[in-house]
Amino acid sequence: MTKSLIEYWKDSCQLFGKDSRKLFVLATLNNLIKSIRGDSGILAMLAMLFMCAMLTANIGLSGLLWDRVFSFFTIKSALGIKFIVKAPQGVAGFFGALFTFTIALTAMLRPSVERKDGRYLLISLIFYLPFFVLGQELIMVLPFFAYLFMDMKNSPVSFFKALLGTGKLVLCHLPVVATLAAGYQLLLMVGKYIFIAATWLGLPIFLSGAVLPLLWFVLVMGIFYSACAIYYTKVKHIDRELLFGKQ
Repeated sequence: MTKSLIEYWKDSCQLFGKDSRKLFVLATLNNLIKSIRGDSGILAMLAMLFMCAMLTANIGLSGLLWDRVFSFFTIKSALGIKFIVKAPQGVAGFFGALFTFTIALTAMLRPSVERKDGRYLLISLIFYLPFFVLGQELIMVLPFFAYLFMDMKNSPVSFFKALLGTGKLVLCHLPVVATLAAGYQLLLMVGKYIFIAATWLGLPIFLSGAVLPLLWFVLVMGIFYSACAIYYTKVKHIDRELLFGKQ
């Protein structure tokens, strides 16, 4: 790192300026919409498959499960994903579907000039799956790692280089990363209250306990991952050495 940490933080805070902030939000939404509309709306279909899989696996949804999902940045949630084999079948099915959707979402929102069709998605799922399993909790809370790793060679060495690069990105751009994470957490908490309110209003369990929370969760994940993809691209173009080291 050629600049001091304080200089990096000052530079990253420029994103909070009125014009920069507006452009960032528009780019985030544009990336999300283009991914949903691209090639037969494959991302939209994946979201529907994801929701259907979770609905099927969790026909008896409980408030405890959604409390866990809508508190994604807690240690309990992050560690719990790794040990889903010990969880009840419904919970295991939920997080299994969530992990599959997370990989698909990462691949579709990833900054790339490749044509993002079904073939691209399938190759991404197969090609990167072993390494994504190893780092699944990190990917779910910091998608930068997945984007960085997918821009490297698919190897164990690249896995650890991506870990290092992600650490540098988080450290040197902490104000922005913390803001994105806080916004994600805040939106997830809103989803928790949507679930509570829908239940309190006496809506049918299929609607209050499944459809509304799932729609909100998918939307929030899409926005967060798209925002991370846009910011990762910005950092990669401005300071490639920070992420990849000296070439």
